[in-house]
Amino acid sequence: MNEPWFIGEIAKRSGCSTHAIRFYEKQGLLDRTHRSPSGYRMYEPQALDRLAFIRKAQRLGFNLEEIRDVFVLSQRGERPCVHVHKLASQKLAELDQTIRESLAMKRELQRLLRDWRPGSRRQGTSICPHIETFVPTQALQPQRRHKKGRKHDA
Repeated sequence: MNEPWFIGEIAKRSGCSTHAIRFYEKQGLLDRTHRSPSGYRMYEPQALDRLAFIRKAQRLGFNLEEIRDVFVLSQRGERPCVHVHKLASQKLAELDQTIRESLAMKRELQRLLRDWRPGSRRQGTSICPHIETFVPTQALQPQRRHKKGRKHDA
């Protein structure tokens, strides 16, 4: 039962594609595998635990770099839970901001539809007067984002 598996078997058991497994290996998320005499990748059953961890972390919004950092801390013998807590808190704050922005956009779209006038033709518009003459509220003003998701005025 503890015999190594070919990549197709580990893909089937993990629910990951063979392409994803190769990619994770290339990115350092999975240990380099040994090869069969014919050159096929062979994975130990423990790779399933790591693949399950990667998939769960991705579902929670962690990117591959963050997941790799967690693995590095763990491999050093450190408990990465404090680091994961910090990341999760940041992700929750970002998600809350995204929800606020989405709700503001929803209200703006509702206002646009509420004020809609079929067949409206307005002087000075060339494409769609409903959008061209629409004045967004302050909550929907465009903002630029830094790489880390922080915002500043446009």
